[in-house]
Amino acid sequence: MKFICGKEILTKATQIVQRGTSNVEMPILSGVLIRTEGEQLILASTDTEEGVECRIPIQAEEEGGAILDGHYLAEIVKKMPGPSVAVEKNQQDRTVRISSQDSYFDLVYIDEEEFPQFPQVDIANTFTISQPLLKKMITQVQPALSTSDTRYLLMGALIEGKGGNLNLVGTDSHRLAISSAPASEKLILPEGDFRIVLHGKMLTEVTRILGTDENSTLDVALGSNHVIFQLPGVKVIARKMEGEYPEYEGVMPRNFCTDLSLDRTQLKQAVDRLSLLGVGKDSTPLVRFRVEDGLVLTAKDQTKGQGEERLAMDKEGESLELTFNGRFLLDGLGAIGGEEVRIRLSGPMSASLFTSPEDETESYRYILMPTFD
Repeated sequence: MKFICGKEILTKATQIVQRGTSNVEMPILSGVLIRTEGEQLILASTDTEEGVECRIPIQAEEEGGAILDGHYLAEIVKKMPGPSVAVEKNQQDRTVRISSQDSYFDLVYIDEEEFPQFPQVDIANTFTISQPLLKKMITQVQPALSTSDTRYLLMGALIEGKGGNLNLVGTDSHRLAISSAPASEKLILPEGDFRIVLHGKMLTEVTRILGTDENSTLDVALGSNHVIFQLPGVKVIARKMEGEYPEYEGVMPRNFCTDLSLDRTQLKQAVDRLSLLGVGKDSTPLVRFRVEDGLVLTAKDQTKGQGEERLAMDKEGESLELTFNGRFLLDGLGAIGGEEVRIRLSGPMSASLFTSPEDETESYRYILMPTFD
């Protein structure tokens, strides 16, 4: 194996596949396969359950392949001094030399035949979606995913095709985030509905490789146990999470006693300031809403002090008081976007609905339970 590749493109590819390696102390699962195929280099990693593959153009001189430590490969290529990188396999001393200008590293390799087989996927359905649209939808629901493995399934997001819409749903039982998009030129859905759950960590990796060009798309292939994200030159195989995701529509608030509209940025900044006064063993910031003619926000910690913010707003309905987790508020306000936020309150002990009044279809909904302080 011998080839030359541009440093920038090789750096990007090695970083993508390196994140697909396993942290377990097994060299084969922390390794990245590199193999020439004509004028292409294939890079791949797998933990036997999931996998990542990249294909990039190279100037190939000799065919071949090897498995190298993924972390060292990515870091060495990234720090090479020149604009191009030469890679050559030496079978006599069982190393692969990575060189650029006056720098070189010799990495011990494992034979490519030892590379684990990629998961086999029986594809049942496929949908096509704009890369920036999927990136936006994942980013909107990710903050609501649980970080506790006591409810393992809630560490994943529901991806649902239903009634001509694609819905991404995340919840940790304290809040619920729903991002929806109708079928369009940017979203071509298959016939029939589908529901799958993917772990938040895998979705994070997917967002890192998604582009921002409005004309860029990817195919999402759905199998019985896996999902394939297919981009130009990149394939990600993700394993589905097992279990029945909670029915989220039943917890959506329907009846409201108060409807508020106010500047989203001003509210976000006020909540951020008041969240400095965290309380409890994990310093959870509690922000109290007092809805009157204006909105009065307060936070108090008996050992640190107290703070207050007053904001102008448009209001319909009753006056009331309730308390929210400040971090959860910031997550929702950050995901909504737009100049204003609409907050519909169901009462001091019931869920509230946060949306953007500029979004007529309410493509993003953030439902937050109050905290009982």
